[in-house]
Amino acid sequence: MRPLPFAFLLAVAVLGLLPGQAQADARHFQTSQLHFEELATKAAVLSQSVENLGERNILNFYVASAVLYANRAHALAQMADILEALSAERDKAMVLKKIQQTQHYVTMNLPNDLRELESLSEMATTPQVKNLGVRLINDLRVFQRNAEIIH
Repeated sequence: MRPLPFAFLLAVAVLGLLPGQAQADARHFQTSQLHFEELATKAAVLSQSVENLGERNILNFYVASAVLYANRAHALAQMADILEALSAERDKAMVLKKIQQTQHYVTMNLPNDLRELESLSEMATTPQVKNLGVRLINDLRVFQRNAEIIH
């Protein structure tokens, strides 16, 4: 028995993954939402205990950013869930177009937000504030990558 060509195996693997891809995307966005909500809570709690006004402002920016992107991740998760439930190709195409429009809207300022958060994180002197900023930045990059995947 001859082994199957690599290209054939790759094609089968890709085609086998496609039906589950939208489902995975919804879960990715749901996970991002939970991470952003957790980070917002941690930043809000830490903000109340920090004496330095500059670091308190940094933490408040973290809270605002995390809440904003939690809402955006929630919207994409809901739309991806709807896409998964549809069976008619026409409906799927319409929802996919709306998801792509929403993706563009929710990520258009993300590069600027990332730069601002990186700058603020670098300015932080308290390790907890700096680490929280790094976690938020990393979660935003994951969110950005996931938002670019759905097509």
